[in-house]
Amino acid sequence: NVVAETLPGALRSLVGATVEEYGRQNRPDLRPLALRLDGATEDSPTSLWYEQLSPDAGTEVVGRWTTRHLAGSPAITRRRMGRGQVFYIGTYLTREFTEALLPLLRRFDAIPAPLSDQPGLEVVERLFPDGRKLRFAINQSESSIRVEPPPGARREVLSGQVLNEGEIVELAPNEVALFSS
Repeated sequence: NVVAETLPGALRSLVGATVEEYGRQNRPDLRPLALRLDGATEDSPTSLWYEQLSPDAGTEVVGRWTTRHLAGSPAITRRRMGRGQVFYIGTYLTREFTEALLPLLRRFDAIPAPLSDQPGLEVVERLFPDGRKLRFAINQSESSIRVEPPPGARREVLSGQVLNEGEIVELAPNEVALFSS
């Protein structure tokens, strides 16, 4: 299907902005484009794609292009919707750019801070309506990892181990622990 509306098409009322100009970044090594995220002290280079945005009233600009013909124009917008928010990002999310973008998204509480910064350890939490929490600790590495259970955890569900205050659990490579409070 072809959408005849200006980009972002059917999502425009949700995004609160239109795309005024877009294009592939040809030879970003010779003709680089960069943008500055709100609160950042340095530019973030982009590659592959760019979009120049035109925000509606009530939509805030949280990132601007800083180079070439796009200098000063909106690159990233944020619009509050009910209890949430919508970000529109006018470039491809390469690994490097995404890493630069994460602090901005965390500052606006758009994504939670990671539950672990330990290399190889993935931690995910599930919250139930009654307030109970389950926290999964997944060893994604090929080495054993020592894991500190979350505050208030009373047992490791998969093994049935009762936890003492301050006890450390060791996970073998690719092993999972499930903590319950």
